[in-house]
Amino acid sequence: MRSLSLNTNEDDYVSLSFKKIFAGLSVIMLLIMGGGLSIVIFDMIFNITERVGIAEYWITAVCITTLFACIPNLMIIIHGFAFFSKWNIYNCVLQLGVSVSGFIYAGLELWPLHVASILFPSLCALALRSASYKQFVEYYYHLQTNRRQERKELKAAVARLKK
Repeated sequence: MRSLSLNTNEDDYVSLSFKKIFAGLSVIMLLIMGGGLSIVIFDMIFNITERVGIAEYWITAVCITTLFACIPNLMIIIHGFAFFSKWNIYNCVLQLGVSVSGFIYAGLELWPLHVASILFPSLCALALRSASYKQFVEYYYHLQTNRRQERKELKAAVARLKK
């Protein structure tokens, strides 16, 4: 098994440790939990379930928040697109905005819900700024970059053999 080598120097390589995996998974989980609480607060502010129906609203809202959390992270992990990590930051800001709006709307009536809904995106923002998460994103970026480079070299070698 080959190591993921960025250069020919043995000291310059990127590895994936448990701490980096934990940082990546914690971002995904905190985004999903914060998104779920944001749905509750959004419904509390605008009372959408009475207009549309409970089942339709919740199915749509759960799908949207799951996609908001999963699509950027899947694009980072599967395709190595590092710029999708900015989408996670935008998602945190959106969740914090909904949470603060809900807190202003309802006051201290449901304070445990508001504390949790502000805590999850805040913890996620801290995890997004950590060095472990940045190295997590960098690992998958370099992994895909090396795969693309190997594919290009293999195609060039096949083209030379065909001539």
